[in-house]
Amino acid sequence: MALLHKIAGTIENIRNNISTNIDFHSSAKSKTGYDNNKIDLELDICCDLNTLRYLNSEPEFEAGYNKRSFLVEGHIYKKGTFECFGYGSGIRSSGTPEFLDRLIGKWTCKGWYINRGPETKTGNYIDSTHTYEIDSQTALSRILTSNGKEKIDMNEQFSRVLCSGLGSFSRVKGGNVTQTNVGINETGAYNYIFKFKFRY
Repeated sequence: MALLHKIAGTIENIRNNISTNIDFHSSAKSKTGYDNNKIDLELDICCDLNTLRYLNSEPEFEAGYNKRSFLVEGHIYKKGTFECFGYGSGIRSSGTPEFLDRLIGKWTCKGWYINRGPETKTGNYIDSTHTYEIDSQTALSRILTSNGKEKIDMNEQFSRVLCSGLGSFSRVKGGNVTQTNVGINETGAYNYIFKFKFRY
C-alpha cells in the first residue's frame, strides 16, 4: 500500500511539473492510455507571415501538388488569449508578439502546398509538420510535433496526428490534435487554436 501511495505521488509530481505555465488538463484515461473526451492541452497560436520562407523556386502545380515547399514560424499563447483579446490579435505587423505576459513558446510549420496552394477555395491546401516548443522555467524542454493536412477554410475544425513529445512531454506517445483557423492577424496570416488529446 505504501508503494502504491509513492507511485501515485510521483505521477502527481510529473503532472504538476508539466502544467507549469501552460494549460494542461489531467484526466482519467482508458486502459489504452487515451481519453476521447478530455482535452489535455489547448494553445492559441499566431502565424507570423514575416517569417515565411520558400525552400525552392518552383511554383508550378503538378498532379495536385505545388512544387514549392516552405517554412514559417509563429508565437504560442496560453489558452483563452484570442477569446479575451480578439481572434485577430496576438501579433503586430512587424511580427513582434503583442502579449508578452501570455506568451509561452514558439511554433514552427514546414511543408508543401497541395491542390491549388494559397489559391485553393476550400478544403486542404497544405501538408505540413508542426513543432510546438513551449518555454519552460526548468531545465526540461517541452516539445510536441504533429503531422497532417491543413484546410484553408475559416472556423472549420480538422484533425492532425500528434506524433511524439520531448522532455517533460516524453510520456506522450501520440494522440490527436484538432486545428481551427480562427482569425487573420496583422501580418496577414492565420491565427489558430490547437486542442491536444494525448496518448500515453
